[in-house]
Amino acid sequence: MSIMGMREWFRKNRITMVVIFVLLLIGLLISYGRFGASSTYTAADYEKMVTQAREAYASDPKAPENVYGMYQALATYVDFLSHNKGEQEQIKTLDAEAVGYYDEYYALLAEEAKAAYQAEPNYTNAYMLAQYLYERARAQASMEGMDGGVAMQKEMTNWLVVAMGHRVDEINVELAETPDDAAKLADLADAVGALAYYKHEQDNTYDVTPEYQQSLDLYQQAIANIPADLDPSVAVEYYVGAASCAYNLDDIAKAEEFYKSAIALAPDNYNANVGYASLMLNVGRIDESLEFLNAYQAMLKEDDPDYASVQQYIESVQALKEQLDNPPEPEDDGEENGDENQNGEGGENNN
Repeated sequence: MSIMGMREWFRKNRITMVVIFVLLLIGLLISYGRFGASSTYTAADYEKMVTQAREAYASDPKAPENVYGMYQALATYVDFLSHNKGEQEQIKTLDAEAVGYYDEYYALLAEEAKAAYQAEPNYTNAYMLAQYLYERARAQASMEGMDGGVAMQKEMTNWLVVAMGHRVDEINVELAETPDDAAKLADLADAVGALAYYKHEQDNTYDVTPEYQQSLDLYQQAIANIPADLDPSVAVEYYVGAASCAYNLDDIAKAEEFYKSAIALAPDNYNANVGYASLMLNVGRIDESLEFLNAYQAMLKEDDPDYASVQQYIESVQALKEQLDNPPEPEDDGEENGDENQNGEGGENNN
């Protein structure tokens, strides 16, 4: 599944992400409730906050709110020092310590998620665990460099395979009662494609073609069963998902057809427009992609949250176009050396 397709899948599963956000928000409220968030704080105030956080952590180091409180206090202090040109060595030390607590925080949540999954094996619990492992992988990569978090990433992928396996099973049970439900058909298409994607992440020799074809078929069933009163902002995603599957199956013509249908249904939809621009770019139609992106951006207001993202994409495509239109000139060292060799072997300098 393409990056665009995977991003769309995560967007559709935002309920789980909201749960994660709530947990983070709790940590933030605990931290700010204890420390305050005034921009007038001094270094001494932040040092006091860190001391208070250390005391709370020492009292119960297994309480997630205390671990996250340590991370938040240190991270806030680092931010203050960075903005006030503090000592770099101190900033580096405190930042590393903060990331360590971030990893510890998600380690605790991962333990709880594993226990929850063992008690009730299902998609939600497995997926939540995978998300916690993802955060740990990020933290470990920050602490250890490029090789950091590799093992955690593998474990995360394994749990995503487990999660999506449950998701496929759960949706199939629902579809048995309402086999023509467009939303459920699209959800199953998402889940089947995502499961294949993560299996390929586990083993890059895994053939994803059958699942991607199944996913495309399911999207087409969903499109055929779209209710007349369905909001276009929802229906358009069925076409975008189908386009992503068709592209991954190397059926460019069909992918383009689905993107055009999506844009006709919802002309201002970000995923449809950027997805179509990406398709054109990936098949070498750079000028068309750039023209299309500029036309799409012209439809948006500057305060639209998508405007800046489209601008960044346009700049990236323009940079790529400039590189292709103006390739660097080959170095002439070899030619000069060749002339010197000719002169040395039989040229005028030998006479």
